[in-house]
Amino acid sequence: MEVRFLFVLLLIFLIVLAGLVVLQIHLSKKKSKWFGLILPSVFFMLSVVTILGVAIQQNQQSHYRPDEEIEERIELVEDAQIGVVYPDTSAVAVAIIPIFIVTNLPMIVLLLIYAGCREKMRKELEMQKMSIQDLK
Repeated sequence: MEVRFLFVLLLIFLIVLAGLVVLQIHLSKKKSKWFGLILPSVFFMLSVVTILGVAIQQNQQSHYRPDEEIEERIELVEDAQIGVVYPDTSAVAVAIIPIFIVTNLPMIVLLLIYAGCREKMRKELEMQKMSIQDLK
């Protein structure tokens, strides 16, 4: 039962993925260059939202500490407020950078499709111009 469910889930994922690729190709072939940038922009915004969520989660996790640890930190730091521990920015960066790269992979793939389609359109337009010049 579980294997069948996973197979169906994988099939749905592949269909959605193929649909996104076909849609990106269709949008990239439009006369206006802006249509082809819609899907990459959406995926970039989704990656930014994901990164903000991870940063907020890291920040919240760093603020929750057991009472004993808070008391230790208060003794060590003179002007510390009770229960407030500031997050280590390097730890947040270490958590965010790989997630940012992974969540931007779909955007990069869509931009490559866009660039390929636009390059093909540019070459076809050049060939049309050359054939028109040859006819003159």
